[in-house]
Amino acid sequence: MDFKKLSKPLNQDYPNLQQHLNIEFNKIQTSWNELQAAYTNQIVRLQDLVIRARRGDIDQNYIPDALKDDQDKTLAKMINDCNDYLNAWDQKEQLIKDLVQKGFKYQNALDRNIKSGDDQQTLNGKLSTSDNRTCVICSNDNLYKNNSSRWHSLRDQLLKQREEDPQLQLIYVDFSYCSYKLDDMKVFSTGEAKNYESTPQPMSSLPLVQPKSEEIMNVLLLGESGVGKSTFINAFVNYLKFNNLQEAEKNTIVLIPVSFMMTTGDNFEEHLVKFEGKDDLSNEDHEHLGQSVTQHCKSYVFTLTDERSRGRKLRIVDTPGIGDTRGSSQDDANLQHILTYINNLTHLNAICILLKPNNARLNVFFRSCFMQLIDMLSENICDKIIFCFTNSRPAFYTPGNTATPLKALLQSLPIKTISFKQENTFCFDSESFRYLVARRNKIVFNDIEEQEYYDSWQKSSKESGRLIAYIRTKISTGIDPNQSYSVKQAQLKIYLMSRPILESMRNILRNIILSNVSKSRKVSLKLYPKTIRSPIAICLKCPRESIKIAEFWFTMDKLHVFINNKCRTCQCDPSDHYPIDYELVYKQTDDLSSKSENDIMNMLNDLCKTSAEFAHFLLESGGSSEHDPFLLGWKRMIQEEDDICAKKCSYELNFKLMQELQQLKDGYEKTKREMARRKESIELVDVYKKIENMSKCEMIELQMVAIREWHKNMIIYYEYEVPT
Repeated sequence: MDFKKLSKPLNQDYPNLQQHLNIEFNKIQTSWNELQAAYTNQIVRLQDLVIRARRGDIDQNYIPDALKDDQDKTLAKMINDCNDYLNAWDQKEQLIKDLVQKGFKYQNALDRNIKSGDDQQTLNGKLSTSDNRTCVICSNDNLYKNNSSRWHSLRDQLLKQREEDPQLQLIYVDFSYCSYKLDDMKVFSTGEAKNYESTPQPMSSLPLVQPKSEEIMNVLLLGESGVGKSTFINAFVNYLKFNNLQEAEKNTIVLIPVSFMMTTGDNFEEHLVKFEGKDDLSNEDHEHLGQSVTQHCKSYVFTLTDERSRGRKLRIVDTPGIGDTRGSSQDDANLQHILTYINNLTHLNAICILLKPNNARLNVFFRSCFMQLIDMLSENICDKIIFCFTNSRPAFYTPGNTATPLKALLQSLPIKTISFKQENTFCFDSESFRYLVARRNKIVFNDIEEQEYYDSWQKSSKESGRLIAYIRTKISTGIDPNQSYSVKQAQLKIYLMSRPILESMRNILRNIILSNVSKSRKVSLKLYPKTIRSPIAICLKCPRESIKIAEFWFTMDKLHVFINNKCRTCQCDPSDHYPIDYELVYKQTDDLSSKSENDIMNMLNDLCKTSAEFAHFLLESGGSSEHDPFLLGWKRMIQEEDDICAKKCSYELNFKLMQELQQLKDGYEKTKREMARRKESIELVDVYKKIENMSKCEMIELQMVAIREWHKNMIIYYEYEVPT
């Protein structure tokens, strides 16, 4: 299908999709807008090529190569993707239409807040209805596609049941767009009950398929910088893969790049040992001593092969180290990043604290780390904390002198339920892995040294088996970080929501200005968030292009690849970049808001007031006024408009926008000062209510969807599945 053939179906009405799947519908509209722009750019490029060829400005031999470039391939892929979207949407539009005609009520599972991690009881509660005569059929696009005959059979049974009971309400809940993984079609019914509240029950003729136990075990690895988390993971995979040291020596697995000094022989010869890892996306920084080597949370997925765990997967999340030489502010930033990362996992089985034995003092940040983990994940996390000790051979495979300060630290916590016993403590020695890497570097050892490394392997390999057995049997049930109700969880939600709130206010202001200056022709601007699939930042130093839409100049987001706090696109300092989790594009439309001007102003003022309340909550709950995400966002937006005014000849609307933004910012800061002066305190329950209310704003929710997609993409981007 070519581009022109796509235009007609994309411009037709999809009334059911727009009514029930507005966010998903907007995504396809955004893809279509991107395709239109790419198509137009390609046409302009080809026209320019023809003109230059006719003028003789370019060599005729250059034309075939120019016509075969990657832009054509990219455009063709975009057209094919759009065609696939269209086919899917046509089928979904027809499905909903048929259901409605047959008397079903269609619902998106997202509208019932159904998500990954919901247990059966929670799912039952979310599927319950106030009507005690209801049947709910649950399915998704994949289940429908793979077994449409069963779906139609279930539907027909329900229709027949309603013929016998005309008061029966039929609902189809579509799980296609939520994170909950539905493994089979399910039907729930609510029946009349006299003495108890009506709850969903599986129909006797249609048995409810119970959810399978989680196949993957998620373990978070935490420890001080330099404790050896990456080396621990490298060693661990070899313990899982090989039965003994001799087998491992033949085909040593190195997942993460390693670099260390090793001394051998009677003359204490020093060798620098280096080896590149199998993972093609390096997560390491060996150049700055004292700084955390791991720069970003990164997960490694192992398929277990022991008899009891065979086929089950284990995900170990490697994290930036605690006690970074860049100071406590970097530790705070690292921990914030870690908590945000695990917040996007479906569940968490264990937190593994990695320590060195014979360490008489623990980093002071460790206590803060424990406190924030407990605050975010509640006391439920306490029995899921395990302790692993690296390089424990000199301490005879015990915690050594570290045991005393660790016990003191645990006793100093307000919650005393974190266990530190042999059952949840595991002692390893990574020297056998270092030996394997050294042998790959052709370093020779004597018989005594080789025997020591053999013994080290035997003990550590056995300990790794005990660790897996403990996780599998003692803490196999994971907790859902997203289900926690805590100050830390609220803080994370606010940080993620800050940019969507600010950008929504800026676009509301644009439309107010347009309404005031263009009385004859009413137009408005809509923002469309675009999902990003890799680590991206915007450089404040590099020049950025501007485009004009509906009399407003927009600074385009020139996206730079930004990995491990280092820009791969330009040479500017990392501090001149700010990472983003979605891109914004804008479109002029004749669809005006149905809200009155007064309602729009009230919404704008409410957004501004709520952002000040959020900032006050962040400060009162332990944040820093220097890191107010809203104030930083205000300054960035005002600076962007100021830069446009300095570069463009016609900038009246942008100048007006800059003034309005400044006025809103002043009001924001005044509200904050008043709250601080009155020493106001916002209850956590009220903060959650305000977060929920903000999510009801379509502009904000569209951006939050893109943010959630970005976090999912980052888990995939920074994940390496170890081959079996």
